[in-house]
Amino acid sequence: MSFEIQVDGMSFDDEPWPGQCLRSYLRDRGCREPDPGCDTGDCGACTVKVDGAPVHGCVYPAFRAEGRVVTTAAGLARDSSEIPGLLRMKLLRSPHAHARILDIDVSAALSVPGVEAVFTHRDTRLLDEVVCYRGQRLAAVVADTEAAAEAGRRAIRVNWQVLPAVIDPQEAIGPGEPLVHSAIGDVEAGFAEAAVVYEQTFRTSRVRPTSLESPCTAAWFDDDDRLIVRSDTQAPSLTRRALCALHDLPLDRMRVVAGRVGNGFDGAPELLGADIVVTAALALHRPVRLEDTRAEQFHGATARNSLAVHIKAGARADGRLTALHVRVVADLGASGKYGPTAVFRGVGESIAAYRCPNKKIDGHAVHTNTVPYAALPGYGLGPVVFGMESVMDELARRVSIDPLEFRQRNMSGGGVDQHIAMLHCTMADPFPDAPPGWLIGCGSAVSMTGTTPPDGRCADARITLLPNGSYEMLMRTTEYDGDTAEGGTATMCRRIAAQELATTADRVTARRFDTGVVHGTSEVADTATADRAVRHAAQELAARLRALAATHLEAPVENCYLTMDSVRSGHRRISLQVLRALALAAGEPVAAEGYRDGTPRSAAFAAQLFHVAANPGTGELRILRSVHVTDAGSGMEPPHRRRVEAGVAQAVGATVSDHVAAVDTVADMPRTEVAFTRAWDSPGVPWTGSPVDPVAPALANALRDATGIRFTELPLTRDRIWLALHRKYTRQPVRIHDVATPTRAELTLLTDYQVP
Repeated sequence: MSFEIQVDGMSFDDEPWPGQCLRSYLRDRGCREPDPGCDTGDCGACTVKVDGAPVHGCVYPAFRAEGRVVTTAAGLARDSSEIPGLLRMKLLRSPHAHARILDIDVSAALSVPGVEAVFTHRDTRLLDEVVCYRGQRLAAVVADTEAAAEAGRRAIRVNWQVLPAVIDPQEAIGPGEPLVHSAIGDVEAGFAEAAVVYEQTFRTSRVRPTSLESPCTAAWFDDDDRLIVRSDTQAPSLTRRALCALHDLPLDRMRVVAGRVGNGFDGAPELLGADIVVTAALALHRPVRLEDTRAEQFHGATARNSLAVHIKAGARADGRLTALHVRVVADLGASGKYGPTAVFRGVGESIAAYRCPNKKIDGHAVHTNTVPYAALPGYGLGPVVFGMESVMDELARRVSIDPLEFRQRNMSGGGVDQHIAMLHCTMADPFPDAPPGWLIGCGSAVSMTGTTPPDGRCADARITLLPNGSYEMLMRTTEYDGDTAEGGTATMCRRIAAQELATTADRVTARRFDTGVVHGTSEVADTATADRAVRHAAQELAARLRALAATHLEAPVENCYLTMDSVRSGHRRISLQVLRALALAAGEPVAAEGYRDGTPRSAAFAAQLFHVAANPGTGELRILRSVHVTDAGSGMEPPHRRRVEAGVAQAVGATVSDHVAAVDTVADMPRTEVAFTRAWDSPGVPWTGSPVDPVAPALANALRDATGIRFTELPLTRDRIWLALHRKYTRQPVRIHDVATPTRAELTLLTDYQVP
């Protein structure tokens, strides 16, 4: 069979392997476009034109393109596929939650034409003899083509001993003290003093962040035999540190390159295959690439597993809290380095947000035979805030106080006053129109988060005056949101530098992240850290330039000031180009550095309000209005607006979507109105709080206002809402956390069901 296809003016005659989609075929041949995405034909990332007609490359069979002309979005721009001798990797994953490998036979895989190597637990410590969750990798096949690697993977034979598995985190709690245990005052005395006491258990479901593109990692050697790792990680410096430690390499023997990662929202701090790719590259001394499909990502990537949060709270009749007792059980899965830290932060910051004389917290972090725990927005705070803000809403109702007023009376510090005032103004607006017969409600929630990033996240920046009078900025942070006029890490930092240097952001060039050029860190958690590092470097450079100009203008330094192209003192001026030349001739530096380690710690607040409508006949939940108020420092509003909107959208999806693999689209999301307050403790502290934290409780509180039912388990799916309403109005017992999918008999009641 002869096969030929024209792609962006180039001809290919390689036959596709059976079942191969057009997207995979094109990327195997070095096409950077189409991008991998949903693998179901929904997202459009893989769109190409075949004879002028747009098709989804992930569901379009490659053989159907025979004799046709294919046009991609970006032509044949080449990435790591252009590297000569590039090998492809495929991973074999466990079908069992807990099992021991008695024997693994790779001989058939090694006999597949094109297969170069197969790695198992016998070859590297990165693969285990005992698997602890379904989807855990157990073998890596490296081959000349993706088809050969796939054939080699299918040829591996494994003899298993299936072991007992623990799935329920409650069953995994062993004897001994909890991970987190702290008490202030006497909670029992506080409950005795309270006029009202509310106690409830809240549960969240498993959530996995999903980027538009599936994970991809490549490793190769440069001309100096240094290993280059290209990854979509959001923590490149930490990735390099971990990879070098795993493979006993000095830091200068590896370079990690990370481009723009969009709104990562904590979906890419893990190695996600980079460790096994580096293992293969070092063993074969050949370039290797691993690109997961969407299905492989959901099977093998990390997730935020379920959390159970039990809260008991009491308040006086005047709305003042008297006691708080919080108990958290976090499912860490088979492993998860972020789990214990997330538990500490979740219980610590959620309870610290409220003033209360008597507090007690117990936090358990347990391992189960499920996918490892991942860091998600809020870093453990979101699930606890869901429970805490639901409890505050119930207490406010029981003492007949406006829920926002109740929070304002009890929140720590004064940072939330502006947020609550803005939400009160929003609530004064007319209620949005809802369909006739639907139940309507309004709900809100507030959260507080610390701005200090996790251990290892620091920031440094270096700003240099260039020969043309513009500036170059090297910064220790990853590029997020793209480099556009509205947002992005680079844009944000360029604006900060421009403010201090009396210029415009377009005259400040930011170098993209590369550990071979600058050190690096992570994203949203250290926005304040990066901001202060850049600001300090810009201030130091501005002061240095004024001092240099004062010498040559023979003027007091306090009379010298920067403009876009010069330093002036009265009517006299010296251009930046001349000043730079004079400084270099005298051996004076024309650059300055700034460093920040994230201390002292600050706090950021966020508030969310929803107007919702619920259809009692179908359980459909419709968001009529979404308003988010968050902190921002000087010049931070435009770069953060889009990030806030994306964070709220992600949180809404996690709150209402039924399945861990469900991917919401723009059409599914409501428009969110974003308002910014001035950071309460310092005008220079930018927005660093997660917009995700207050979303789920605000939505649950709005649904409570509409239906009179307290939903204590996420997600708020249509079937769960319908069944709760049905049980309420037919006077059947309601246990929301036990609500299951309606039976066929229950669904037949929808035809004649009406709310009394």
